[in-house]
Amino acid sequence: MRHSILRGRHGLDGGHVLVESGPSAHGEIRFPSLEGDYSQSPSAQATWHLSILAWVFGGLLAACLAGILMLLPLHAWRLRHNEASAIGSMKSILRAETQYRSTYPARGYACSLAALAGIPRLGPPTAASAQLLSRDLSTGIKNGYFFDIRDCKTEKINGADLVTSFRIIAVPVIVGKSGFRGFCTDESGAPPKIDPAGGTNCTQDLTK
Repeated sequence: MRHSILRGRHGLDGGHVLVESGPSAHGEIRFPSLEGDYSQSPSAQATWHLSILAWVFGGLLAACLAGILMLLPLHAWRLRHNEASAIGSMKSILRAETQYRSTYPARGYACSLAALAGIPRLGPPTAASAQLLSRDLSTGIKNGYFFDIRDCKTEKINGADLVTSFRIIAVPVIVGKSGFRGFCTDESGAPPKIDPAGGTNCTQDLTK
């Protein structure tokens, strides 16, 4: 009489597997082997590793591209902000020049930012240090732009040499990085003209 015997063995997932066995030809009970070779071949492992690396690389590349796309509008906004700040700083210099001429009529206009600047705690204002310009602008560099007073012209009036005209320039510290356009204005107080190349050859109107 054939008898079937059920025996439990541990499966690969930690559970139990019931295996039915019958008598062998010699009356011995044998169980089919559950010990298969579940390891992957070297080529399959290499393919799996390459797939993981491809996913990781693709994810990193997508993250980099997303970051670049997010930074582009931010960079453009920063350049516009720097240009607007440069125009505002030029107006501040013009106001300081008007005050300087009123305060020191025997000198006319100042021909340097240093003459318009100065530190109050070091003493009272003088013609060489009028304390009319903010400290951050007196260094000549602010928000990615370089500022300077150039092309001063003097005239002898009532026996004194007076500075009667000047030009204020504002150019990017690094063209394309901190700003694109250069700006120029003068003692007339007219709206600045621009140099699209970022220099001081200001021939175009600001509105263009």
